[in-house]
Amino acid sequence: TLTADHADSLGSGDIDNSGVLKVGEGDLENTLSGSGSLVKTGTGELTLSGDNSYSGGTTIIGGTLTADHADSLGTGAVANSGVLQVGEGELENTLSGSGSLVKTGTGELTLSGGNDYSGGTTIIGGT
Repeated sequence: TLTADHADSLGSGDIDNSGVLKVGEGDLENTLSGSGSLVKTGTGELTLSGDNSYSGGTTIIGGTLTADHADSLGTGAVANSGVLQVGEGELENTLSGSGSLVKTGTGELTLSGGNDYSGGTTIIGGT
């Protein structure tokens, strides 16, 4: 497990993750790959902007995880106990948990995973 309270602590290079990466807040512009998982910790906002291929899933313990494009969330399931904000793309990941989904931006977001999250959905913009 590698824990970073702020994304800036991770530098600017690609991250090949075969374990658990825990990040609290900030802009995570690094590209994430590997079989490992991403855990969003704390109450702040963490923004993912890379075209990520990690497959170990994403867990949102608290706060807000923002992905301008669905591709930033990798390929694994998303367990959400906070807020997941997504701008556009095809979200094939399975969404579960008590957290909410917020559609942001002007683009189109398509949900195609088998979802059973219970926190509700808000559409701020786009389709």
